Amino acid sequence: MIWIIIGGVIIIVLIKFVKSLNDDNQELSQTALTDKFSVLASELNFLIFNNDGKIHQVNKRMFNLYSGGNQIVQFHYSSSHLTITWRKKSYSGQEFVYENQYDYLRDVTSEQQIQIAKHFYLERKNNF
Repeated sequence: MIWIIIGGVIIIVLIKFVKSLNDDNQELSQTALTDKFSVLASELNFLIFNNDGKIHQVNKRMFNLYSGGNQIVQFHYSSSHLTITWRKKSYSGQEFVYENQYDYLRDVTSEQQIQIAKHFYLERKNNF
């Protein structure tokens, strides 16, 4: 009896995950990831790279923002969750990695993107 319940829970979780991935695929077939998060990328470009950063699309779920220096910001989107990773190397060669995940961003607004960018930057800036 317990195995049936466990199996049922696993099936439900898998169905929800696959549905979320299908929703992502449909969404990303209509709007490129760089367009969906253009306000967020632009705001972080201003805050981190003084508008000198360039966007490089890695695949349909990931893009990078960098300026060719000692740091890079990576955006990874899956199941309506966005993970932002900021990697920065010090002059001594030590690498610092800061990462945050933001959930339920399928219908994110421009204002929310600005708030996410400011939150991410200010939280990380204090750690450098």
